[in-house]
Amino acid sequence: MSGSNRPDKDRELELFEEALVDSVLSASSEEMHEAVTAAGNDPAAVVRRFDVMLVATKAECSLQRLKDARIALEAFSAGAQPLVDAERAAARACILEARNTVSQVPSNLLMAARKGQGASERDLASLVDDLAELERLERGADT
Repeated sequence: MSGSNRPDKDRELELFEEALVDSVLSASSEEMHEAVTAAGNDPAAVVRRFDVMLVATKAECSLQRLKDARIALEAFSAGAQPLVDAERAAARACILEARNTVSQVPSNLLMAARKGQGASERDLASLVDDLAELERLERGADT
């Protein structure tokens, strides 16, 4: 029975890489300075190159996170469906009924009361949309 030695060789390479990284990480700054100088390199130049690579890597990671966020937003937006008037009407009736039946809650108290003047029509419309969307999500979770 002949099998491939590839997995063993891959594991050997991984172990070698881990040992090399551990060796670099455990070395003191003096040891690293000596090793870089012995290799014929300028330690300050090496530090500058690493600094440039670090800045470039951070920028690349930031761009990738932004791209990932855009893709997630596009996927989310593609699945979002606009509310229909019937959903808004049902939510508005529910909010108005709750506001009218709860006698302890003053009529000018609603999420964002404007200096004691109560919620604007825009505030109410936003709340209606939120409630309608929540009810839609709950119906979807039940199925």
